[in-house]
Amino acid sequence: MDQVKITIPGHGVYIAPKGVNLGRFLASKKLLPLPCGGRGLCGQCIVRIIEGEVSSPTVYEKLRPGIGGEYRLACQTRVLGDTVVELIYKPRLVVPRYSIEIAIEEPKPIYRLIPYREVLTSYKELLLSSSIEGDLGGVISFNRVAVAGVREECMGEINHLLVDLGTTKIAYQIVDNNAKLVREGIVLNPLLSYGSDIITRLTKAVESRKAAIEMYNELNKTLPSLARENKCIGLCMVAGNSVMESLFLKMPLNTLAEKPFQPYLRGPFLHFLANNIPCLVAPLISGFVGGDAFADLALAEYLKTPTPYMIIDLGTNTEVILVASRNPVEVYVTSAPAGPAFEGHITAGSIMGAGGIERIWLKGFNDRGEAVFEYRGSPTGLLGSGVVSLVAEIVRNKLVDKRGRIVKGYRVVNGIKSFAITERPRPIVFTQIDLREFQKAMAAVKTSWKMLLDKAGCDPGDLRIVYIGGTFGSFIDPLDAMLLGLVPPIELSSIVVAGNMVLPGLKTLLFNRKHYKYMLELLPKIRHVNLAEEKDFMNKWIKNLEFNALD
Repeated sequence: MDQVKITIPGHGVYIAPKGVNLGRFLASKKLLPLPCGGRGLCGQCIVRIIEGEVSSPTVYEKLRPGIGGEYRLACQTRVLGDTVVELIYKPRLVVPRYSIEIAIEEPKPIYRLIPYREVLTSYKELLLSSSIEGDLGGVISFNRVAVAGVREECMGEINHLLVDLGTTKIAYQIVDNNAKLVREGIVLNPLLSYGSDIITRLTKAVESRKAAIEMYNELNKTLPSLARENKCIGLCMVAGNSVMESLFLKMPLNTLAEKPFQPYLRGPFLHFLANNIPCLVAPLISGFVGGDAFADLALAEYLKTPTPYMIIDLGTNTEVILVASRNPVEVYVTSAPAGPAFEGHITAGSIMGAGGIERIWLKGFNDRGEAVFEYRGSPTGLLGSGVVSLVAEIVRNKLVDKRGRIVKGYRVVNGIKSFAITERPRPIVFTQIDLREFQKAMAAVKTSWKMLLDKAGCDPGDLRIVYIGGTFGSFIDPLDAMLLGLVPPIELSSIVVAGNMVLPGLKTLLFNRKHYKYMLELLPKIRHVNLAEEKDFMNKWIKNLEFNALD
């Protein structure tokens, strides 16, 4: 087989088969994510072909402003000769700005830290884990099982790792034995090369056992590397959506991919990382409502949020939780099939880990009648929050009609009505097709919270608090969200932009034994609403495609 040399300045020279798909090859070397799974839909894998012979642009590339000539989508490009390629996509990790800080007074953890000498003399009923070895100063006991050994030098400074196993990124915190924050950060999810949404990953994992094992291995490399940043990690606690946790634990996936679309096991789970650090994985609620939603709910309940209240964790897989009452227990949950339109899956889309435009305002119109915008953020692409603010602006200023047709302030790009946000360093536009994709996601979220309220017999005005969760949600203006129906119409003062709720939720579970028990007792009482099985869902979804603010 003929081979070619692919030179990536700053990274090295690679040998590959002639005709290789450039995007998949770069993803295999961890040089580039493929958020849409290499289907040419998201426009994120832009590269510059400095020299060399490659295949001609595909139709997916021809539809994108600024793509063609030197600039190509890697996933649509085959390498036909020795080639020099510049990576345009340069991840810039951003620690979430907003999250609810929880101070846990007098922590009573769900684990026990016991000096090893006492274990030998006084705790012989403990079932010792086979992972415990070496010269120990103590052991960590969970549910009467000694799950981890603690070295003598770590006894006074043992720390724990909290992980939000997100679809796009993995956010984490290291906290000490007194529940105090030591450090935090995020890394890109290594599974981006398998697709940006959970359904794409689920499909690949079900169709290919090899792909499922590769995803398991990737996740089980990433978390131990986070733990190794601090040598005295005692426990790791993880929460993610149903697909991410199932991949992380190597659970069968066919039950999620087929009716009734339920996880193989619910949990909670005890899993051991490669370096023998015990990992407590949050239980999955039901369907695609996973451990991350459980952690969201744990935080809101720990705060004794007055009922009725709602949590809307916006993202690729949006979860909606309604706590209508505690006595009697009335908790409803669902997941909105929002798709990736909120996070990167549009013409000029970007993801939070890579940076981009996070907010947009209408400045006026030029002499050609085209809308002129100003923005905040990096002009490298549109973040989900930037898209929300842009759509809110064009709705507010009636540049679209009720059904979402662009009627004013546009230019025509490649035969498609588009709003031009900026021309430099490359054209960033938002097209009529992008707006349709956004409407689908908007309608899914709007229909979800409305149907949960109907199930509970509540009106929007009954809600005492609405939490907007997720890193993506933390950048959204609540007024914009309300205008578009992403959150119920309530008093602005009752909307809490909470940011990442998963990590502080995990902290409440780890460091408050009574609360952990309460949440496990609440778990079987939570009612899961499967929107796909609701007879009125499709009719309501179609109705909610409209921009009601234009009534």
